[in-house]
Amino acid sequence: MSSPAQRLARQQPRLLDSLYRAAAEPEHWQAVLHRLVDVLDARSARLLIMDRKAASVQTGVVINHSEHYYRQYVDHYVNLCPWRPELSRKPNGQLYSTYLDFSCRQPDFLKSEFFNEWARPQGIHHGMLGTVYQDPDCTVQLLIQRTREPGHFTAEETRAMNSLVPHLQHVCALRRFYEDQQIRSGAIARSAEHLGRPFLLLDDALKVVYVSPAAETLISTSPVMHLRQDTLRWCDSTVRQHFRSACAQAARAPEGHATPAAPLRTHCPTLGDLWVSILPVHGDDVPLLFTPRRAFVAVSLQPIASRPRVSRECLQQLFALTPAEADVAARLAEGQKIADIAAANCTRESTVRTHLKHLFQKTGSQSQADLVRCVLTSPALQQHH
Repeated sequence: MSSPAQRLARQQPRLLDSLYRAAAEPEHWQAVLHRLVDVLDARSARLLIMDRKAASVQTGVVINHSEHYYRQYVDHYVNLCPWRPELSRKPNGQLYSTYLDFSCRQPDFLKSEFFNEWARPQGIHHGMLGTVYQDPDCTVQLLIQRTREPGHFTAEETRAMNSLVPHLQHVCALRRFYEDQQIRSGAIARSAEHLGRPFLLLDDALKVVYVSPAAETLISTSPVMHLRQDTLRWCDSTVRQHFRSACAQAARAPEGHATPAAPLRTHCPTLGDLWVSILPVHGDDVPLLFTPRRAFVAVSLQPIASRPRVSRECLQQLFALTPAEADVAARLAEGQKIADIAAANCTRESTVRTHLKHLFQKTGSQSQADLVRCVLTSPALQQHH
């Protein structure tokens, strides 16, 4: 009868096929773990995507653990595992037998809270684990468990598994790159759809990750701003402070609450007055395994003389507004304050606020900022006068 290590060697071509499929299709990780469990006479397996310090689990692929026990592990027992402190000091890129390679001996493990309250009810007595991938954002660990009957993972089995680790690292890196590009591309597409004008895309660290051609041309001809080391820099300190504060707030906005900041108006000697609009953006919904959901900030740049205006008629049709309500909504989206709207229409501020209440009801908005977001992301913005 062949040993698990021998079976692993024979199964390696099929394992690698499933593994490299997982680089593009995360659901293939299930097949990889099932095959490993089968050839190693194991009970269960977990691929954990954790934070950089491996202190908490972000996502994971799990087989042969119930949801109940997996949630217990993620929420509590992950940091009670007797091997985890020592694992953090071991070299990455290797798997280790819990029986052979850790200072916590088996009798001590069998006395631990981790074993008696989490592992023993599932029949888990032995393991093989290690950090198979790490980058500045995440740590990926593979854990394979056995019951008592097959015995501990041997040095031969550990060596056989470690021959697969370089492939695991490569696939993790490919998947991380693929997911990062998916999220970024989705955020760029959403920004282009919603803004339809010169814009930049910033990540949650406020570093520029994309500049539209029109924005690149505009920045290169403006003396009030410039790009340096992936950062949009403003010469005026007041504008710079306002801009960074608004971008930081947008980067913290939870997904589904894309509320824009009030547009910033600044003067450029070569372009005239310039509108700077800041909007939270998230990438398209994609199956993410290795990459946490990321926030982006879209920054639109538009000279006021050529800035697209909001179509009042379109707003009336979209939300069943009266002409007065549509005018108030459009003026707010264009950066005017309530007092300015009242003065422009020769009416009282209380009248404008009454229109605002009606606008909240008709558009489903919860606040003035939410109303502005609704208008700025509607087809009404795409129409020019």
